[in-house]
Amino acid sequence: MEFSAFPRASAAQGRAASFTRDLSTSGMCLEMDQPHGLGSLLRITLRSIDGRPTLESIARVAWCRPDGAGFAVGLALLPDPAQVRPVRPAATGATPRRARLHLA
Repeated sequence: MEFSAFPRASAAQGRAASFTRDLSTSGMCLEMDQPHGLGSLLRITLRSIDGRPTLESIARVAWCRPDGAGFAVGLALLPDPAQVRPVRPAATGATPRRARLHLA
């Protein structure tokens, strides 16, 4: 499985690889080297044994916990990546601390 942050903050943010621990129609559990924050979004590509993509989607981190030398990360698949859109804060002059995302 390959993943990257969504949306990417810079072109330097590449894709990383992970192993899938389990998979369902609504989500999956991954083995990762680094923790990921709750609610953060990842663009994921699940590949079959021959390397062909079988699933491409956006997923939200539902939970993350230490597991052995790495982390177990639970992802909830979003129903349709086209429904994810950034929400722009009101023009108050203040710098937002965190971008929020809503389903359309």
